[in-house]
Amino acid sequence: MKEKTAYTELDLGLIMESSDLSKAEYNFVCVKRICASVIKMPLIDALTHHISPIELHKKIPSCSMLVTGKNKLSPDQLKYCFLQPPLLPDYNTFDFTLLYELIRHLCPSLKPSQRWGIEPKCTDTLIGDEIERLRILSVFMFLCSTRVSDGEFEEFINCVRNVVRRFQNLTNDWSKYNYEEELIKVVQKKLEFKYPKKEEELANVQLTFMPSQCTDKKDEPVILINGPEEVICGSTIRLMVNVEPANTTEWLVNWQKNRTGATELISIRNKKYIGSHDRQLVINCVEREDKGKYQAFLSRESNGKIHKIFSKCIYLLPQKERPCFDAWNITTEIRGITIYYKVSECSPYLDKIRWLKNGQNLDLRNEKYVGGVLNDGFITILSPTEEDRGTYSCTVTNAVGSVSKNVTLDIPNANIVTDSEIVFGSNTTINATISSCPSICGLEWQKSIDRHDFSIINVGDQKHEGSSLDPILPLLVITNTTFDDGQHYRLRVWNKIGEHFSNTLHLKVTGKPPTVSTFHTKCIETRSVELIGNVSVIDKYPKVESVYWTKNGKKIDPQTRGRKYSKVSVKSPSLTIHNVNYEDAGSYELTATNAVGSNKSDIALGVPEIYIERRENPDGSRCFTAKINSIPEAYHVQWKVKRNGHEEFSLIDVNDPEYKGTSYSIHCPVLVVKEAELLKNQCFYIKVDNFIGSSIKEIVDMPIRYLFYKPDDDFDHFHYIYNLIRDCESRVEKILCSKGQKNNFTSKDVVIKIGIAGHFHEHDLNLISEGTWKETVSEDQQIWNVSPLLCFQNDLSLESVSKIVRKISAHHRIIVTSDTICNDAIETTDSIIVVCKKRQKIKKAITICLEKPFHQILEKWCEDLKNLHQILEKWFKDLGNYDLRKQASEIIAEIKDIRKYLVFEKSKNTTTVSGLEGSCTEFIVPDNIKTYLCRLPCVNSFEIWEKLSFKICVEKGTDESEIKKELLKINKIFFDNFRLEIVKGKYVIKNTLKQGDSLLSRIPNNSGMLNKGTLGGFVRKNDDKRKIYALTCNHIFPEEKQLAYANDSNGLREIGTCVFTTREKACDFAAIELLDPFLDVCDVTVRREDRRKVNAKLYTGNLRHVGLVHKIGAATDVTNGRIMSLEYYDKEMDYCDRDNIFLVKGLNGPFSEEGDSGSLVFCRPNSVKQNYVNVLGMVFAQIIQKNYDGTDDDDPNCMSTTVGENLSVCYRIHTALELFKENQGKGFEVKFQEDSSVTLSSSSSQSFSSGDSNDNFKRF
Repeated sequence: MKEKTAYTELDLGLIMESSDLSKAEYNFVCVKRICASVIKMPLIDALTHHISPIELHKKIPSCSMLVTGKNKLSPDQLKYCFLQPPLLPDYNTFDFTLLYELIRHLCPSLKPSQRWGIEPKCTDTLIGDEIERLRILSVFMFLCSTRVSDGEFEEFINCVRNVVRRFQNLTNDWSKYNYEEELIKVVQKKLEFKYPKKEEELANVQLTFMPSQCTDKKDEPVILINGPEEVICGSTIRLMVNVEPANTTEWLVNWQKNRTGATELISIRNKKYIGSHDRQLVINCVEREDKGKYQAFLSRESNGKIHKIFSKCIYLLPQKERPCFDAWNITTEIRGITIYYKVSECSPYLDKIRWLKNGQNLDLRNEKYVGGVLNDGFITILSPTEEDRGTYSCTVTNAVGSVSKNVTLDIPNANIVTDSEIVFGSNTTINATISSCPSICGLEWQKSIDRHDFSIINVGDQKHEGSSLDPILPLLVITNTTFDDGQHYRLRVWNKIGEHFSNTLHLKVTGKPPTVSTFHTKCIETRSVELIGNVSVIDKYPKVESVYWTKNGKKIDPQTRGRKYSKVSVKSPSLTIHNVNYEDAGSYELTATNAVGSNKSDIALGVPEIYIERRENPDGSRCFTAKINSIPEAYHVQWKVKRNGHEEFSLIDVNDPEYKGTSYSIHCPVLVVKEAELLKNQCFYIKVDNFIGSSIKEIVDMPIRYLFYKPDDDFDHFHYIYNLIRDCESRVEKILCSKGQKNNFTSKDVVIKIGIAGHFHEHDLNLISEGTWKETVSEDQQIWNVSPLLCFQNDLSLESVSKIVRKISAHHRIIVTSDTICNDAIETTDSIIVVCKKRQKIKKAITICLEKPFHQILEKWCEDLKNLHQILEKWFKDLGNYDLRKQASEIIAEIKDIRKYLVFEKSKNTTTVSGLEGSCTEFIVPDNIKTYLCRLPCVNSFEIWEKLSFKICVEKGTDESEIKKELLKINKIFFDNFRLEIVKGKYVIKNTLKQGDSLLSRIPNNSGMLNKGTLGGFVRKNDDKRKIYALTCNHIFPEEKQLAYANDSNGLREIGTCVFTTREKACDFAAIELLDPFLDVCDVTVRREDRRKVNAKLYTGNLRHVGLVHKIGAATDVTNGRIMSLEYYDKEMDYCDRDNIFLVKGLNGPFSEEGDSGSLVFCRPNSVKQNYVNVLGMVFAQIIQKNYDGTDDDDPNCMSTTVGENLSVCYRIHTALELFKENQGKGFEVKFQEDSSVTLSSSSSQSFSSGDSNDNFKRF
């Protein structure tokens, strides 16, 4: 393995091959190599198993300790571990310190028994404990000099071997390395190493000199040792050395110990001998194991030999020892909890025993306790309750000293986990981990639909076969999991102290019914039709169980009609109908079912449908093209003519010059009539046959002129809805997995085709649109699949026009009468719309025809979403879960909002701003409920949520049942209509400011940056057009007389002064009076979401009538959203008046972000004329839901963010403008731009050109 440490691989290799190293120096090199490679291998395996390299880039930023903490990762460490994708880190290049820090902060399941950084006890055997022991061993090389003795080396190798062997046994399932083999490789190299000749000789030759011998040798020193021999266990002794003469610098002092005949060198670096040096050996806390002979000796090298001079021996004999607990056991009995203890018999006589609870003396005279004195050997806590929780300590004392043992008695702790994805029909296992002292008395599994009312699960029934209530390994098995099992689960455990409920686990069961589609083929020879069914299901979901066909709702049985129908099966779901005739007409439907549910696809058999398109060729001939829709496919087409004087029709000869160009193509038959007189004097028709029967369509020589219009110029309402649905389609495709289905929304620039039949005047075309049109389009241009046909009455009678129109083949036919005054359009029995000759009436009729497919596709999407989740909707009502059901419900709500625009408004809910009338909004939440909730200190906020439920956010520990009970007493009728939902959490509001573009204030915010936001729009003073005010937020301009700046290409430019700012009535509003130089260059016109200039009307009606909303902000530009909460009440806002706040959620991402404060929120009107917008309010903040999930009420880290509920906080703008008017004095009136010249015709199209600015005022 490649390693990057203090020594590189190359350095170690050179050192190991060197012939100049002594044995002690080479021992050091081997220790270095083991610390750099073998010791870190277990950490590489542990980190790889818990966090793959591809996940590390996401995990590191989620841990604040690694990013901004006191011991955050250094830049050098980040270079190795925090690589930008697609680059992946290589764990083998990490050093031990980096591996240890990543495991410590990112792998909580590996936490050691004593905590990280603390030396484990000998009884601690977790994986984290072994990692801590490896950490301690890795420090060994830093404590060494460049020499390690053989004794120290052998001790080090044994310690490493024992730790990695235990680690290997704990991680056999996922460890990749064989640590012991890698250790042996290093040791083997040491054995094979060739020492210098000099070292070999010294290793094999030793001369031993005793002090008596040295006395006769000239210049040889004498070593003397003194110290006690009989010592008390637990004490600390010192053995002192005296060398004569004292200045023997060339001699080294060493210590050794002899016990039971074996001599071993003493390493004074050992923790046991802390405080020792070459002239003193300190033995700390003497134990019986320290018994033996202790000796010091001098050593030096001379003439290639090692000389040693030994001192006399001191025989250390420990006499007594401190008490020692031989037994310590906690048991649960009927009468209470008993702690059994036993002190070692070899200890001296005990003279004292003391019991403590949480550091305080325990009164054994209390009837609560039995036993606990010196000779009892037990103490029993009678009838324990939660008041008996705590740490109990026992301290026993003898003449030598004292020793303590403690135990913590508490309620149990339990945690449950399961697989992240539960597939319908599979077996689900919920595992539990329980810790408890005293031992568990019992446990039970519970479940709940609403997370509030839990019931006990009978683990003995067949549904839960394999479940266990064993406290050591409890588990819950749910066989054949269905959507009914998608509930909330928890484990209740209890002991003598009390009970505990585990975390609540919500099973998210996934599954889909089969996907079904149908089409057909025919066989002319056998006169049969095969209805081909495609049935598929995703591999992980339950297999298809059955398929069947129905005709007109009645199930088809192939056995009842002989060989009329083929047999169908799961493997072969197609149905063949033999000898097809008129009796086989009807609607056929294929149904496929699996364990999740069923899906259907239908196909209708009937006579052909024929539509004729007329075209006049340049040579004067008439061309009639027939479009045929037929299931089964048509097999025969005939053009026939009845000449004057003939009673019967005859077949047209395609070779006749009068009909040259005529064809009998099945797919696109064409009739060409060269002379117009033939159409006046003769009758023509087309006949189309299929197996069901025949259809005949008469040819009428009615001239039809087709015109093509751009919807964004001419039919603005259609264009707006088209784009809403087109945007929604991508989200529908994602959830329904229906990508590829053609709904005609693929093109952004679709073209509308309108036919005009009969004679008309050119000025009649201006009634359709004031814009321009084309009579031809390119082949790649997409044409909307609905083409309305108009016929102007003009000089004809209405009856004549009706007869003409009835003969024309068209789906949507409109008769425009000569009357200019009439009520709404009338639709006849044969689906012909009659409308008066008035532009708005005609345009509305055309728009209704164009938008009919919208109704159909939205209805189909809703039905598909509801069918897909019909069981999920029944069981899963937790709106906080972001699963497939959550996404479906949000899309359904979005579709409902889009549908609001398909019903044209009959009453006005808007008002112009020329006169700021008071609000006519009717609030939904009753006043008595508002008053009650505002008085409760535990209530953070409450709101109408998605027009379906009433949500209350409360503090942790709140009694929900009491609030529910009281609310139902106050106003039961209200809660019959709105589902009551109580959430333990709160909304955290932060103002949407950021360093960026648009409107700026020179006053810095709390971060020291300039306040920045969005210029929302402009209003003018009614009686002074030169008084223009820019609208924005109070938290950008908190004080009046502040200067306002715009940041453009020329830098910061002063544009005006704040003349009004307020936070009253929950508004966050400020008005900036523009300076005179900018009045003429300021574009005060309101723009809608497609950038077009429009008039603005102030909307004061109820927000429940509003569909989708839009805003244009400095940070996120144009965004679309839905009003999630019609009324939001938050105690952190103005207590007196909170009725003005509503919440908006973006459709495809956040509705607003930092920098968007001040953006106007507006919506389109429900009318054909789209030359204005309804201004609802202003964005001023973001709000993120925080739910309580921890155990510490005061710890902010116990709050978890509900992902996906990033909402924008808005207030009603008419309230703010009313406050502005009151502040400026009597007679002060303002309004948005009202310019009658603002239209949406092509001649005055106001879409942005490349040179236009995206701001609401021009660049200066």
